[in-house]
Amino acid sequence: HLFGFFSIFNPDAVRDVTLSRGGVSAEYGGRTSSVLDVKLKDPDLEKRSFYGGIGLISNRLGLEVPLIKNRLAILISGRGSFNDFLFKLGPESIQGTVANFYDLTGKILFKPSEKTRLSYTSYNSFDAFKLPSDSLNTVNVNASSSRYEYRTYNQTLRFNWFLTNNASLTLTGVQSIYKANTTVPDSSIAFDLSSGIRLRALKARYVQTSEKSNLSFGLESSHYSIDPNQLVPGPFSNIL
Repeated sequence: HLFGFFSIFNPDAVRDVTLSRGGVSAEYGGRTSSVLDVKLKDPDLEKRSFYGGIGLISNRLGLEVPLIKNRLAILISGRGSFNDFLFKLGPESIQGTVANFYDLTGKILFKPSEKTRLSYTSYNSFDAFKLPSDSLNTVNVNASSSRYEYRTYNQTLRFNWFLTNNASLTLTGVQSIYKANTTVPDSSIAFDLSSGIRLRALKARYVQTSEKSNLSFGLESSHYSIDPNQLVPGPFSNIL
């Protein structure tokens, strides 16, 4: 978020992070350089909690609520940055700048029995920035107030079945959508340029552990839908 100053992961909702810089496991098939494995924490099944914070750059708020004690609970955590007023305090050249973001993370955990658990996770994020004036030199267009937006939608449904104390089976369904949009409102050259990518995946994984060895194998099916660019001519009236 905000040109890299903020992580896209909300620390209030993260349990642990593992970075694989090389020698990537076959579990992450198709990745050739590195993998950042981010795991969300589970909502508390016994007691409710609320947390948050207010700052000049970003604000955050989260809650964990057990709906059925020891069986069903929900976690919701969000952050937002709406600090355009800070730019208005600066020089006139940057007073029209817009740089905002928000993200929302949610997780529902259901434990129907001691050996099974079902979870649904959702992550939505949005970034927008606009400079009061700029130049698209690469296409020989002089523009003012170009607006750039980036959106991410992720959803995961996971079922865990603990077959024994040392063996488990995990079934996972994933949908991930990324969208990017550039809007130029100048009346003479107004246009809207959008692109995106969608991933749908199904995974099955079996894990068995012992004191001397670990066994893990599975299957994965993925489908990508790629929208390289869609160019729509203006004009546009709802540009900040």
